Amino acid sequence: MSDELRTILLEQVDRLLADTVSPALLRGLEQGIWPGALWAEMEGLGLTLALVPDAMGGAGLGWDDAAALWQVLGRHAAPVPLAESMAAAGISPRRASRHRSGCLAWWCRARRGCPGAAGPGISWRPGATA
Repeated sequence: MSDELRTILLEQVDRLLADTVSPALLRGLEQGIWPGALWAEMEGLGLTLALVPDAMGGAGLGWDDAAALWQVLGRHAAPVPLAESMAAAGISPRRASRHRSGCLAWWCRARRGCPGAAGPGISWRPGATA
Protein backbone atom coordinates (compact mmCIF):
# COMPACT_ATOMS: atom_id res chain seq x y z
CA MET A 1 0.00 0.00 0.00
CA SER A 2 1.35 3.42 -0.86
CA ASP A 3 2.10 5.90 1.91
CA GLU A 4 -0.68 8.15 0.60
CA LEU A 5 -3.32 5.39 0.72
CA ARG A 6 -2.11 4.28 4.13
CA THR A 7 -2.49 7.82 5.46
CA ILE A 8 -6.01 8.08 4.02
CA LEU A 9 -7.03 4.75 5.57
CA LEU A 10 -5.60 5.62 8.98
CA GLU A 11 -7.25 9.06 8.95
CA GLN A 12 -10.60 7.55 7.96
CA VAL A 13 -10.50 4.99 10.79
CA ASP A 14 -9.26 7.66 13.22
CA ARG A 15 -12.23 9.90 12.33
CA LEU A 16 -14.69 7.02 12.62
CA LEU A 17 -13.44 6.12 16.08
CA ALA A 18 -13.23 9.73 17.25
CA ASP A 19 -16.86 10.21 16.20
CA THR A 20 -18.11 6.90 17.59
CA VAL A 21 -16.20 5.81 20.69
CA SER A 22 -17.63 7.79 23.57
CA PRO A 23 -18.05 7.40 27.31
CA ALA A 24 -21.68 6.42 26.67
CA LEU A 25 -20.63 3.68 24.24
CA LEU A 26 -18.07 2.36 26.72
CA ARG A 27 -20.60 2.44 29.58
CA GLY A 28 -22.99 0.45 27.42
CA LEU A 29 -20.22 -2.02 26.71
CA GLU A 30 -19.67 -2.47 30.44
CA GLN A 31 -23.38 -3.33 30.70
CA GLY A 32 -23.06 -5.97 28.00
CA ILE A 33 -24.33 -3.93 25.04
CA TRP A 34 -22.46 -4.88 21.89
CA PRO A 35 -21.42 -1.81 19.81
CA GLY A 36 -23.15 -3.15 16.72
CA ALA A 37 -23.24 0.12 14.81
CA LEU A 38 -19.48 0.57 15.16
CA TRP A 39 -18.86 -3.03 14.13
CA ALA A 40 -21.14 -2.62 11.10
CA GLU A 41 -19.17 0.48 10.07
CA MET A 42 -15.90 -1.44 10.39
CA GLU A 43 -17.27 -4.30 8.30
CA GLY A 44 -18.73 -1.82 5.81
CA LEU A 45 -15.28 -0.35 5.29
CA GLY A 46 -13.95 -3.84 4.61
CA LEU A 47 -11.61 -3.71 7.58
CA THR A 48 -12.32 -7.23 8.83
CA LEU A 49 -10.97 -8.60 5.55
CA ALA A 50 -8.20 -6.04 5.11
CA LEU A 51 -5.42 -8.68 5.27
CA VAL A 52 -7.15 -11.00 2.80
CA PRO A 53 -5.56 -10.75 -0.68
CA ASP A 54 -7.31 -8.67 -3.35
CA ALA A 55 -7.90 -11.75 -5.48
CA MET A 56 -9.89 -13.32 -2.63
CA GLY A 57 -12.11 -10.30 -2.00
CA GLY A 58 -10.07 -8.49 0.63
CA ALA A 59 -8.09 -5.29 0.57
CA GLY A 60 -4.67 -6.96 0.35
CA LEU A 61 -3.08 -4.91 3.12
CA GLY A 62 0.30 -5.93 4.42
CA TRP A 63 0.96 -6.76 8.05
CA ASP A 64 2.83 -3.46 8.48
CA ASP A 65 -0.27 -1.58 7.32
CA ALA A 66 -2.40 -3.62 9.71
CA ALA A 67 -0.06 -2.82 12.61
CA ALA A 68 -0.42 0.90 11.88
CA LEU A 69 -4.20 0.49 11.85
CA TRP A 70 -4.10 -1.42 15.14
CA GLN A 71 -2.23 1.49 16.72
CA VAL A 72 -5.17 3.72 15.79
CA LEU A 73 -7.56 1.21 17.36
CA GLY A 74 -5.50 1.21 20.54
CA ARG A 75 -5.30 4.99 20.70
CA HIS A 76 -9.10 5.11 20.79
CA ALA A 77 -9.54 2.01 22.97
CA ALA A 78 -11.81 0.66 20.24
CA PRO A 79 -14.23 -1.78 21.90
CA VAL A 80 -14.45 -4.22 18.99
CA PRO A 81 -12.34 -7.27 18.09
CA LEU A 82 -11.18 -5.79 14.80
CA ALA A 83 -7.47 -6.52 15.24
CA GLU A 84 -8.28 -10.11 16.14
CA SER A 85 -10.64 -10.49 13.18
CA MET A 86 -8.09 -9.00 10.80
CA ALA A 87 -5.32 -11.28 12.09
CA ALA A 88 -7.54 -14.36 11.86
CA ALA A 89 -8.51 -13.42 8.30
CA GLY A 90 -4.85 -12.87 7.40
CA ILE A 91 -3.93 -16.29 8.74
CA SER A 92 -6.89 -18.07 7.11
CA PRO A 93 -7.82 -15.96 4.07
CA ARG A 94 -9.77 -18.68 2.22
CA ARG A 95 -12.11 -19.24 5.13
CA ALA A 96 -12.41 -15.51 5.79
CA SER A 97 -13.28 -14.75 2.17
CA ARG A 98 -16.16 -17.25 2.32
CA HIS A 99 -17.59 -15.58 5.43
CA ARG A 100 -17.99 -11.94 4.48
CA SER A 101 -19.17 -10.75 7.89
CA GLY A 102 -15.74 -10.98 9.52
CA CYS A 103 -13.51 -13.93 10.14
CA LEU A 104 -14.14 -14.21 13.85
CA ALA A 105 -17.87 -13.95 13.28
CA TRP A 106 -18.03 -17.34 11.53
CA TRP A 107 -15.92 -18.94 14.24
CA CYS A 108 -17.96 -17.53 17.10
CA ARG A 109 -21.34 -18.14 15.49
CA ALA A 110 -20.41 -21.78 15.00
CA ARG A 111 -19.72 -21.95 18.73
CA ARG A 112 -22.75 -19.83 19.66
CA GLY A 113 -21.05 -17.25 21.82
CA CYS A 114 -19.82 -14.24 19.91
CA PRO A 115 -20.58 -10.54 19.89
CA GLY A 116 -23.28 -9.93 17.35
CA ALA A 117 -23.90 -13.63 16.78
CA ALA A 118 -27.43 -14.35 15.68
CA GLY A 119 -29.62 -16.86 17.37
CA PRO A 120 -31.60 -17.54 20.51
CA GLY A 121 -29.80 -17.43 23.82
CA ILE A 122 -26.68 -15.84 22.40
CA SER A 123 -25.36 -12.87 24.27
CA TRP A 124 -22.14 -11.02 24.71
CA ARG A 125 -20.59 -9.89 27.93
CA PRO A 126 -17.41 -7.92 28.63
CA GLY A 127 -14.44 -10.13 29.27
CA ALA A 128 -16.10 -13.15 27.67
CA THR A 129 -14.18 -15.36 25.30
CA ALA A 130 -15.64 -17.40 22.51
